[in-house]
Amino acid sequence: MSLKMYPNKSILIIEDDLSLAISLKESLSRHFSLRIYIADGISTSIQILESNHVELIIADWMLGNAQTSLEIIKYSQENFPQTKILMLTKKRLCDDRIEAYRAGADAYLCKPFDNQELLLLVTKLMHSYKIVENSIISSNKLRLHLASGEIEIAGNMIHLRPKEMEIFKILFINHPHIISKKQLLNCVWPNIDAQPSFNTVEVYIRRLRQLLRPYGISLKNKRGYGYYFSLKTGNEQ
Repeated sequence: MSLKMYPNKSILIIEDDLSLAISLKESLSRHFSLRIYIADGISTSIQILESNHVELIIADWMLGNAQTSLEIIKYSQENFPQTKILMLTKKRLCDDRIEAYRAGADAYLCKPFDNQELLLLVTKLMHSYKIVENSIISSNKLRLHLASGEIEIAGNMIHLRPKEMEIFKILFINHPHIISKKQLLNCVWPNIDAQPSFNTVEVYIRRLRQLLRPYGISLKNKRGYGYYFSLKTGNEQ
């Protein structure tokens, strides 16, 4: 399996068995180019979630001191709804799976697990994003209505064309990190043989700026790196 690149992404492993956590980190590092954090309890996990852009949580069910990762899952659901969650546990009962899924888990893998299956699950989860409320992605003051191609902000609905929505969706779910033109091309136009030039990306970015600027959404360019967006707060002039 070739090394998969996930710039600006990270995984949080929640496991109280340090040797297993390190082994898991080493295995993932051989196949994925991203940051990997390790936590052995609830407080450390919350600190990492609040200070980093965590794309995926891989969590053991039972932690030390009678703690369970279900508390972290619920916390993540409430505060970081786009973060995916993979449960990695010895619990095999159907009722356990149901409880985990109801708490917010996206995938469930029993120990001992096949490493190839783990890698495939991680790949699948890293290529997806969590959609909430019937094809709506929501965060803070912004809501993306994927089905209708609209952005909702402060009661205003902004209609985008399909490619415009794809580009803004990528910037949105990676916020506040910078996304390069090449990354946008690969995501929005995955067929390499039919990819347009960087100029096409620039045209779409210009149109998005014109559409979104009146509503306090700024698409910014860090020269030599790529694009990101910022949202004007109520106390800014």
